[in-house]
Amino acid sequence: MPGRGRGGLLPGLASVVVAWGLRGHTDTQNELANVLSNAGIEPRRGLPSGPNFDLAWQKDGTVFVAEVKSTTAENEEHQLRLGLGQVLRYRHCLAALGYDRVVAVLVPELSRATPPDASLHGFSSRMRVPSRTRE
Repeated sequence: MPGRGRGGLLPGLASVVVAWGLRGHTDTQNELANVLSNAGIEPRRGLPSGPNFDLAWQKDGTVFVAEVKSTTAENEEHQLRLGLGQVLRYRHCLAALGYDRVVAVLVPELSRATPPDASLHGFSSRMRVPSRTRE
């Protein structure tokens, strides 16, 4: 459609939507990092020469690797499918680097008004990837 930009949005509106998504992503990532820090666990950002995960932490010999996804009712399934692939890849890469126990964690930024897609969350559970939303 003429005059439309990214995702069919009017030019200018697309950049507002992207900025909103980045802010939600950053807020969620920082909130998770604060929860970990308050629990005495050091959160770490992606490795310069390794997987570019959002956060990772280690507890009792297990490495947890997390990907945060900003979601809306319209993009939730796409974002969660993308995030699931990312955390499975991160888990694989960290295991290849010699980490014996790696748990992938998908962290969608969902509003409480948005019900989770039960089928996708069930699939991620069967793949042993916990999914946690912001409280």
